Amino acid sequence: MESSWNHKLTVPLSMVLLLILILSVATSYIVVSETSKAENESIELVHSQTLAYIQLNIINTELAYLSSLDEGQIYSRDTVTGIRQRIASLLNAIDVIDRHSTNLSHDTNVHSPIPLTDYLTKIRINAMQLAKHISIPNGAAQVTEFVQQTTNTRQVIEGALPLLLEQIQVQKSEVQHSLLLVRLFVLGQSVLSLLVVYILARALKAYIRSMTRTKRLSRFTENTPNAIFCLTTDDQIFYKNPACGELLSRLQVSASTLIDHIASSLQSSQVLLEKSNKKSTSFYTIIRDVSLRCDVHFADEEQQWDIHLTDETNRIKAENQLKYQAYHHPSSGLSNQRKFRAQLSDRAQNQDAFILGMIEVRSFSEILQRTGFLEAQDVVKHIANIINDTCADQLFDADVYHIGDKDFAVIIDKTCNVPIIESLVSHINAALRDAPELIEFRPQLDFGFACFPHDASSIEAVINVARIALDTSASNQHSAFKVFDKALGAKISRQQKIIEALTLQVGSPSMNLFYQPQLDTTSGNIVGFEALLRWQFEGEWISPAEFIPIAEKSGRIIELGTWVLHRACEEGALLRHHNPELSLAVNISPSQFHHPDFLDTLNDVLNTTTYPAHYLELEITEGMLMSDKQEVAQKLSTLKAMGVKLSIDDFGTGYSSLSYLKALPIDKLKIDRSFIANLLSNQADQSIVSAIINLAENLGMNLIAEGTETKGQVDWLNKRGCRQVQGFWLSEALTLDNAIAFMAEERSHQHI
Repeated sequence: MESSWNHKLTVPLSMVLLLILILSVATSYIVVSETSKAENESIELVHSQTLAYIQLNIINTELAYLSSLDEGQIYSRDTVTGIRQRIASLLNAIDVIDRHSTNLSHDTNVHSPIPLTDYLTKIRINAMQLAKHISIPNGAAQVTEFVQQTTNTRQVIEGALPLLLEQIQVQKSEVQHSLLLVRLFVLGQSVLSLLVVYILARALKAYIRSMTRTKRLSRFTENTPNAIFCLTTDDQIFYKNPACGELLSRLQVSASTLIDHIASSLQSSQVLLEKSNKKSTSFYTIIRDVSLRCDVHFADEEQQWDIHLTDETNRIKAENQLKYQAYHHPSSGLSNQRKFRAQLSDRAQNQDAFILGMIEVRSFSEILQRTGFLEAQDVVKHIANIINDTCADQLFDADVYHIGDKDFAVIIDKTCNVPIIESLVSHINAALRDAPELIEFRPQLDFGFACFPHDASSIEAVINVARIALDTSASNQHSAFKVFDKALGAKISRQQKIIEALTLQVGSPSMNLFYQPQLDTTSGNIVGFEALLRWQFEGEWISPAEFIPIAEKSGRIIELGTWVLHRACEEGALLRHHNPELSLAVNISPSQFHHPDFLDTLNDVLNTTTYPAHYLELEITEGMLMSDKQEVAQKLSTLKAMGVKLSIDDFGTGYSSLSYLKALPIDKLKIDRSFIANLLSNQADQSIVSAIINLAENLGMNLIAEGTETKGQVDWLNKRGCRQVQGFWLSEALTLDNAIAFMAEERSHQHI
């Protein structure tokens, strides 16, 4: 339809342009034709004048010759023929001039009162008579008269020749100038015509585009899905588009009712637009649960109000849903980490005192392994509901946040109050025990609390100390919760210092390896040493039981363990110089063992130090064997293939299992010192140690007992088949030099 309308409009306008172009071309053609005609006439005139000029020159030449003859020459037979030829030439020139006399200007006669043509007529008559009477003696009178006329005629001709020549030149210049003006006129007229056509074409194109846009805009109001009302300046509806009907039908209201509903906001918008330079504004309204955006426009030319109504119900719902998702946990519906931090920020800015609690589901990993992720999420959701219901009690009036898969946070708007904390923990645990849907899982929670601003003065700091309290609670299975205090703060501060020192002091002189000898009670020989790490921290020796777990937790254990392994092999080579059959035991941490580069690192150490692999004994714990059985089995097999000996440290305190002992290439079991300390007086310890000795013997494994401090313990163990011991009864851990000296002393005792 639009293209048809454009065609109807374009055809007549195109015809107008074509007519203008034709008229322009016709005008140019007429001008060129008339100019060509004038040019031909001017050329003919110049040609005639030029011919007259030439003939006059001939006449003047002939007259000059004739007037120079004396009477004797005229009547001489020798010259009569030449004179007659000259007279014939003269007469011929006069005839030529007579034929073109109409083209001669009277300006050629300015020097004679008698016209040049009259002179030429008389000259013709006299010349003819002269020709008739030549060589006749009585013709002297005619000759004299002819000579006199010739003289007068020459004077006229000589005066006319320059003027005629000048007139010819002027005529040529005028013709050329006229022709140039005509050509410029034609060129200008053509350019002007083309410019007019171009301007009209541009105007036509702009007009068509404008009309097309106007037509399209007029259809926009008809086709748009948004309702459009047009109001007069006194708010009377005079137009509404088809979409209005659909909206009014859906709302089940009339147009006037809808306008009345938005009247207040509409009037405010109208006043705003009238007072400002703006042309439009908008506002929102809700009618029958439908959210409408109302765009108000004032059309100056039409003096009318245009109201555009857009249904934004779905968009607002989507925005609200996104906002809800942004601030709520997807499984429990509780406020999430983002909302938690925003609330903390508000309270911190206002310096409001509050108690921050961090809660973690301790048994989440077990539940996850038993049930799978989806059911574990349901369990956590039940726990979240119990925590939320308990905290909503007026006694606590606490806000609950679900900040992780198994983590929650609680904000109690009270100053630090331990009884309130104890009561909250007690109520939550009681509700968990009584929840029928959780009886199967028996979930346990860890709690950590800190107070703002008592324990920390910033958001990050209070979260950190509450997390420290939570970690402390989680590490103590017998503690239901932990409130951050100065002692805990001092402990954490010391741990942080240890972490920082470990970063700088690994391999420094403050770190050394000590060596505790291992004795074969049957032969009485020193058969090996265990390398033990010692560290001087802030001027005092620090126990490995303190800094090794910190190194594990902070990730420094890999660097530390590699250094220990390298130093032990270097110094172990020195020990073997004094006893080539010595073995060297080195403890390997779980993180070190499971590191993907562990085998490569060990191989590099052995190659660098040239320490023989079959004299190296790596001590691992039982817990390491239970984490990833396939990975553990592969690594142990590789170590065994390298020739390295494998020993289980602290055997009997972990996950002892005959199945893994049978499946894995273990060389030695190490009885933990906890079973040796009361061995002579405790029947249970004796039974356990006896069982371990029997187990090792049956599986063909070597056995060593650590922590032996008395000869009675050594004798008891030796009697029951444990032939290797290690402990203070033999020697404490020694420096490298003292270990070498100790071996020399032991050999001297044997010789004695």
